[in-house]
Amino acid sequence: MMSGLEVKDFTRQTTDTFDQTGKKNGWSEYIQLLPRCLTEVNVEECRGLLTSIEMMIGFTNAWEPAEGEAMFLEWSHSNAEPITLYPHAERRLNVFFMHSSNREIRPCVTPYPVRFFTMFNQLELRQIKAIRFKIRIIAKDSRAVELVIKVQFGDDYSHPRVELEL
Repeated sequence: MMSGLEVKDFTRQTTDTFDQTGKKNGWSEYIQLLPRCLTEVNVEECRGLLTSIEMMIGFTNAWEPAEGEAMFLEWSHSNAEPITLYPHAERRLNVFFMHSSNREIRPCVTPYPVRFFTMFNQLELRQIKAIRFKIRIIAKDSRAVELVIKVQFGDDYSHPRVELEL
């Protein structure tokens, strides 16, 4: 029997953060995809790829390419290495997180490109109306899943609207 996977939803996972001394210094909110098995067969060698990033900047209503190099996304409580998804015991795939201290977006990719420190810093994000993360989830003996996470900023940058586009 062939395995298969699907993604129909995402979740927001909030967690406290601590400094080097163990003192709480805020919280992070992760946006995570919820891939799941379509059958009772394990999905082997599953991994997520961030295939591109587009931004809507300033007064335009057009999407502009910001990144086109594919990068591996990290699994929740893990790294970006391939995993096995088990039926009824699936894992979460991190797309990005924001920290309460600065609300900068940090894509959950490994390795983390130096250029992202400039692209996603707080001042740059003030000029951005929306971001689209294009994602491809692949696995052995399964059809790839392509989707988009869209992040729209309003007056309150600390609470962007997040949508999943299938």
